Amino acid sequence: MKFSREIRTLLTEYSGQPLYLSTLLKHSGEYSFGVMITLLTLPFLLPVPLVGISTLLNLASFLLGMQLGLGFHRPWLPRWLTRLHLSSAVSAGLLKNLDCLLHPLERLVRPRLEVFVRNSLSWRLIGFCVAWCAALSALPLPIPFTNKIPALATLFLAIGMVELDGMLICFGYATVVLTTVLFAALSSIIWGMLGSWTKLLTDYVNFLC
Repeated sequence: MKFSREIRTLLTEYSGQPLYLSTLLKHSGEYSFGVMITLLTLPFLLPVPLVGISTLLNLASFLLGMQLGLGFHRPWLPRWLTRLHLSSAVSAGLLKNLDCLLHPLERLVRPRLEVFVRNSLSWRLIGFCVAWCAALSALPLPIPFTNKIPALATLFLAIGMVELDGMLICFGYATVVLTTVLFAALSSIIWGMLGSWTKLLTDYVNFLC
């Protein structure tokens, strides 16, 4: 697959050294948005350390998704964000575990239902969905691994876009909807719990006074 070859080439070429976002911008070629979004998403799905960079990865994905949604033809990131890099440990972890995630997709993905890909409206919708998933992934929910769910939806959309697989894109849209419903339910539960705890604390303080 095109995206798989480009990602492996980048990770292999820069193995043993940091892989900066500025480098990705220069080397991602014809499929720049899809390849960059995929590379920014994969760390959330694989067992690699993301200490201190997860928020910035989500911010970069959000900006790229918005640009795609607004009709940009080439990705752009502010200079300070292009200095963000995947450490050599993260790059090595990605390269080591890449087949675990991508091999099942490589067997299934192929060009089909291209009506969902080959028009600017579809690309814009994909972009806004990517930005939305990045925003959901950045939410500080006190539940482990919740950021993996929107990351998976983003991966389906980005790969479908690069590989012209309209069916995978439709599956990505469905995953975005399910992710939104799940996060809304979780947020509602957490908000309700906070409200109950606040009321209990208020009642206790009033009792003491």
